[in-house]
Amino acid sequence: MQSAQAFYRKIIFHPIISRVFYDSGVTLVIYLFIYLSFHAAQISVFPYYMPLIATPLVISGNTFFGIYSILTTSSIYSKIGAILISVSMTAALIWFYTGSTLGVLIASVVISVLLSLPRILFNVYKPQQSLLNNEYSPKLSKNNPILVVGGGGYIGSCLVRLLLKNGYRVRVFDTFYYNKRVFKDILKNKSLEIIQGDVTDIYQLTLALQNTQAVIHLAGLVGDPSCSLDEKLTRHINISSTRMLKEAAKAFGIQRFIFASSCSVYGTTKKIANEETKTNPLSLYAKTKLDSEKELLHDPYDHFHPTILRLATVFGHSERMRFDLIINLFTAQAHEKGVLRVYGGEQVRPFVHVLDVARAILLTLEAPLSSVSRQIFNVGDTSMNYSIAKIATIVSSIVKTKKHQIARIIKTTHVSDKRNYRVSFQKIHTLFCFTRSVPIEQGIKEIAEHLKKKSYTKPLSNKLYNNANMITTIQKKFSSDSYQKTHYASLKEGLSA
Repeated sequence: MQSAQAFYRKIIFHPIISRVFYDSGVTLVIYLFIYLSFHAAQISVFPYYMPLIATPLVISGNTFFGIYSILTTSSIYSKIGAILISVSMTAALIWFYTGSTLGVLIASVVISVLLSLPRILFNVYKPQQSLLNNEYSPKLSKNNPILVVGGGGYIGSCLVRLLLKNGYRVRVFDTFYYNKRVFKDILKNKSLEIIQGDVTDIYQLTLALQNTQAVIHLAGLVGDPSCSLDEKLTRHINISSTRMLKEAAKAFGIQRFIFASSCSVYGTTKKIANEETKTNPLSLYAKTKLDSEKELLHDPYDHFHPTILRLATVFGHSERMRFDLIINLFTAQAHEKGVLRVYGGEQVRPFVHVLDVARAILLTLEAPLSSVSRQIFNVGDTSMNYSIAKIATIVSSIVKTKKHQIARIIKTTHVSDKRNYRVSFQKIHTLFCFTRSVPIEQGIKEIAEHLKKKSYTKPLSNKLYNNANMITTIQKKFSSDSYQKTHYASLKEGLSA
């Protein structure tokens, strides 16, 4: 008896199987009802076995058009359109085979309505589900930790401090390729827990996910130069990690999942890009970010609520500093060498301070799920769209060399990085009233002060400040026999992605 109930519940509450059963039942019953009604009235209609043929045809059509996969997260208009096409194609095949016009027409209209209606009601009523089902929009607790994957990185080290400041328990899961010293000032904080491990190691990942209430995914190889050095490694780290983290989060019933993507997915565009703009990734880094977005947004599970944050080009001081980001690099070049090298210069990029990125993540984390579930947000401020040449000019006007001279700007026409895009941040501004709190000038001055105080050791040559220079270290671990054996399954997935 219990096994029968468990089987029943598994079907009823499964996000895909329940839809297939409903659609099959509706199609079968309606075609059967039409046949029996016409037969009782002694009116010629399709053969008695046609309901058994129509049902798999409709389900096959729905499957082909993505009703049970990609369209589960699309607009209601896309879903209804796909249903109408699927039902109409089935009707056309039956009409062609039987010549029954009236019966097929009635069946098609009724089936289309009955298949569309629950999806319309669910779409309209979904934001209110929290009134009936507390699991849909659970409030964040200060008792269970928030898992920050890649929490030891450039953004993560700032985010962790912000979460702790706001009273949250934080669990950091990171490989710490760049060292653990980023947390030296907060290691004694009782609300901080650190787990060193690789996200593609299922045992370590399981330990990290236990009792967590949300996942913030910041891990991966970041930046065009570092990702272009080893495609196999990049795909493994950036795509496989997202896939495994997603599946593990679902298994643990963790609904909130925030993924840090990049505005680089826009590539190059003449118009101002918003979240609806067609993506045009030019680099492997951008392509893997877009692939990870699709991995999350196309997952049909109803109780999984990912949010994608497409970050503008980040700048500013962090405990895990990077000098391979354009503003940070220019600032270090101006101070250390007195020369800024600009390639092209007319390319436009949006910029955002690392602390503002952390704020945006916190706002997303605390927002109702109905507002952010399966949403994409560009993170930045419209006033922060600048050309590379303009950035160089600003840095040169603020930062003096060690000898207190003005840094020279050397331009070259050779352009290896052709990304060129202005971005609109209206969506995140409308929902969260989000605007930048740190302007570019302030961020540059902050880095310059740290350079003067020698907070960074050899900023332009130390590989710890440059992701691309750390690839060799990561490659050695990645290519080792022990790593290959331990991560065989995830490696295989990454190569096929």
